Amino acid sequence: MRRSGILVDARGLGCHDHLCWGYDDPAEFRSRVREFLAEGLALGHRVCYAGTGPVPRLMTDLDGLVDGDEARRRGDLRVLSLDDLGALGDPHVRLRLYAKATESALADGYRGLRVAADVTGLLQSPTRLNSLARFEHLADGYSAVHPFSALCGYDRRKLDRPTLALLSALHPSANENGAGFRLHASARGGCCASLGGELDLASAELFPRALGHVDPRPVGGRLVLDVTTLDFIDHRNLLTLAEHARRHAAEVVLRAPRPGPASVVEVLKLEDIRVEAPR
Repeated sequence: MRRSGILVDARGLGCHDHLCWGYDDPAEFRSRVREFLAEGLALGHRVCYAGTGPVPRLMTDLDGLVDGDEARRRGDLRVLSLDDLGALGDPHVRLRLYAKATESALADGYRGLRVAADVTGLLQSPTRLNSLARFEHLADGYSAVHPFSALCGYDRRKLDRPTLALLSALHPSANENGAGFRLHASARGGCCASLGGELDLASAELFPRALGHVDPRPVGGRLVLDVTTLDFIDHRNLLTLAEHARRHAAEVVLRAPRPGPASVVEVLKLEDIRVEAPR
């Protein structure tokens, strides 16, 4: 099972969890990193901390991590400067690096890979935002089915509110949800993505942007969305989904445990959207 929703700390997370953490106080974020990585070590995972700047400075962020120096000598803990990734702006290339690192950890006898990263420094332009948002979704899809968990830190002091809301919405869990909704990978078989939270008038501008970054593709003419954790969706956002389906010549299938979406779909006579019970 993956955690979903708002979390108050980075404890109790498993090998498929993906958490977004917005922060104002760097010391508070470092505390979340240390608890996240310490639990990863206790679970038998290889852990990695990444950020911008030189590795020696990044190592100081881990002061207080249980057996941090010894863990690094054994290879249990690795520290990576994102500056060393250079021009790896292609999200698919970056994902392959994490996939290879996960496979290497498993081959070395670990139960998985756990990464904590402050990625604020990568957001230097709208182009970088597009790349990072796409990577967040690709990484989430990988995490849903592989033993790869991640904590992604974003400094609120350096980002505007809509940007942080968008990035938070692309994670299954976060310490805040300015978007009001979550659009991320689904671990349920046959589902293209998972949609949760609330989609109302306040979401009408941000939801199309998130949908564009995720760009779920239909399979066999069906775009199946897991909406088990969706509390509400209004007609505007249903119309956004219908438009997305038409662009791909497909119908949207909402797998919902409650009848709410079905009532709105029926009233609007949305022929591109169908609601069915979860399997």
